Amino acid sequence: MKHRIALLLGLLLLSITAVSAAEDSCVAYFYGENCVQCQSLNGFMNLMQERYPGQVEIHEAYLDEENEKLLDEYFRRYLVPENSRGLPAVFIDDAYFIGNQSEPAVLEEHIKKTVDEGCSSEYVGVGLVAEKDPSDVRDTISVWRVSVAAVKDSFRPAMLALFLVSLLLIMVTPQRNIYRKRLLYGLLGVFLVQVLYGFKMLPRITSPDMALIFSKSIGVIAILIGILHIRSFFNRKEVLSQETRQKVLEKVKFFTTLPGIAVLGAVGSYLALSIRSITFISLQNLTLRSGMMLTTIPLLLYYSILLLWLFIVSGLVVYTIQERLDDKLAEVQDDKKERFMRHQHKVASFIVSCVLLVVGIVLLFV
Repeated sequence: MKHRIALLLGLLLLSITAVSAAEDSCVAYFYGENCVQCQSLNGFMNLMQERYPGQVEIHEAYLDEENEKLLDEYFRRYLVPENSRGLPAVFIDDAYFIGNQSEPAVLEEHIKKTVDEGCSSEYVGVGLVAEKDPSDVRDTISVWRVSVAAVKDSFRPAMLALFLVSLLLIMVTPQRNIYRKRLLYGLLGVFLVQVLYGFKMLPRITSPDMALIFSKSIGVIAILIGILHIRSFFNRKEVLSQETRQKVLEKVKFFTTLPGIAVLGAVGSYLALSIRSITFISLQNLTLRSGMMLTTIPLLLYYSILLLWLFIVSGLVVYTIQERLDDKLAEVQDDKKERFMRHQHKVASFIVSCVLLVVGIVLLFV
């Protein structure tokens, strides 16, 4: 019995201490990652937190579900109307400031006064409302934002490195049907990794250095191959002899098969996971919340497909060109067909080499 009483007294003491600690901070600032209206106020509130240590709390409310609940509690406590709620949001003692405040000096004056005089613990529901972003992250997820995020992510260095790998397939696969199959298997590997990661079924590589090393390495390889093939085009000499080419292909035989290309796509896609837009991370977090799956799963799949638009477009262009070349090949005399095919493949390799060189340089120095 004595032990139970002691335990209850201990818990009561801890709760009182926690409440006292919470009340020590009279200023609470809420912002959201990727919140446009929050950007100008973030730096100011960080400065206030440094100037008044222990008096200013800063909470991210888009990616942190607990902070989102805390923000709703503040809205209710300060009697903020539904149509006035948004981010950024500053709660100072008995007043609130919603939106991008154009006069930070007013905020600082209120903060200083509150710190000097102490918290009143009276919430009268008085505040200022300016231009704001939604306070609920679900209101920030739209088809347009997901589209913009996917297109931006498709130009990140690691994804461009994957694109260069797909271009290398063009150089080693002159046959249209084989190239199409290889591209489809590679895209399947990339797509599956993106979807699995979207559902948090794959651990994230926390260090962006892995994506950086991957993109830089592919960039160097692309530059070397591009220079060699461009030089070969003008000198009219093969980069590698037929015998050497066969030996190289024999050593990487698995990665030229359809399963091997799918593995390459999956590994490259996994290395690129360390860098993703805030919109994707928000979508990923919402997908696992109860009642949100029916809304977010289609958007997640849409993002994963749109992320590959560069691969899909380039594949369609190459396929169309090869189809037209095949039509022209049918009109060429039989004794000239082999020469025609070698020439067209050499021209295609030159064009691809130029792209490899340019994009490789971009990856190396970005």
